[in-house]
Amino acid sequence: MNKQNLFLLIIIIGLSLLAGVVGGLVVRSYLLNLSFNIPLFGDINLGSSYQRGNLIISQPRKVIVQQDDRLANVVTEAKKSVIDFYLKKNKPSFNQPPLNAAPFYFNDEAVGQGLVLTNDGWTLTNVIIDQPANFIAVDYKGKILPLESVKLNKTGSYFVKVQGQNLTAVQFADKSDATIGQLLAVLHNDAVRVAYVENIFKAADAGAVQSTEGWYRRIKISPSSLAKGDIVFNLNGSAVGWYAENDLVMPISYYAQSLPNLLNKTEWQGAYLGVNYLNLSALVSEQKSTGALIAPDAKGVAIIKNSPAAKAGLKSGDIILEVDGVKVDMDNDLSELIQSYQPGKEIELTVLRGENKESIKVILGSLK
Repeated sequence: MNKQNLFLLIIIIGLSLLAGVVGGLVVRSYLLNLSFNIPLFGDINLGSSYQRGNLIISQPRKVIVQQDDRLANVVTEAKKSVIDFYLKKNKPSFNQPPLNAAPFYFNDEAVGQGLVLTNDGWTLTNVIIDQPANFIAVDYKGKILPLESVKLNKTGSYFVKVQGQNLTAVQFADKSDATIGQLLAVLHNDAVRVAYVENIFKAADAGAVQSTEGWYRRIKISPSSLAKGDIVFNLNGSAVGWYAENDLVMPISYYAQSLPNLLNKTEWQGAYLGVNYLNLSALVSEQKSTGALIAPDAKGVAIIKNSPAAKAGLKSGDIILEVDGVKVDMDNDLSELIQSYQPGKEIELTVLRGENKESIKVILGSLK
């Protein structure tokens, strides 16, 4: 090899190395810095962005590649349990053969997406489907699935039964799986967005009276450039919930309550206790307290008249400490515990009345 060729080879190698360095700087300074405030040089400290304490990444390139591979695998598997809904076409899209044999659909014509709940075709969606005959569903393989029936859920979303067998049902994330700083994959039609858990609201604002028939758990995520109905997954591939609005995700456990009624082909009926209360775990105090203090709401009602709570003898000022042996605290709000039961179930409440603990049995009513 002559000197001229050797010099040219050295220049090519040098430019290649320089291009790699510049590419890494662009990724860290532009993409990662803008999205997650990651510094240009040195270690990556995730403490200030995600959760209390310091999490230092000393080899960010290796971690980013591994996280990227994991995210790609999660998205691939998650899409198997997601279907797209389209308005049904009754005429072919084109007149010329062979395109005039049957109507077909473009990806951007989808009106929304749904989550497969059961292998035999029950799905959950925010798409307004009042007439099933006017819609079709398409699975991740591109197979068209006609709609059989639809049921309006208590949240305003819809349970839709599609004609399908051996569908890939989604795995539900447990409410305890969500942690502040956790990375999430958000599916929006064919697009994927990365977000993280900014905060978890487990009860109403401190000092606010709650109802045993309400639901107060919300997950706040960031960044917030999401659309209502986007489906949120964790990096274990489990569905965390649905993006609602104002940076908040409605946990999947909220919708899962209706599954027993769905599978038993009965109308949705929620468990009913009839109590208004303060979540003592949410209050800031020198003496940390737990339990649910039965207290009047803005209308002055603590216990609803003729409710199961009233019939069982519960009183304003009582503190419900446990439900069937499970402590009422920040992780187990009273409303969530009550709504985890089916109507007609007899439960045992551990109640602090004055200085005395009492066990009170209650048969839960039905809330339609």
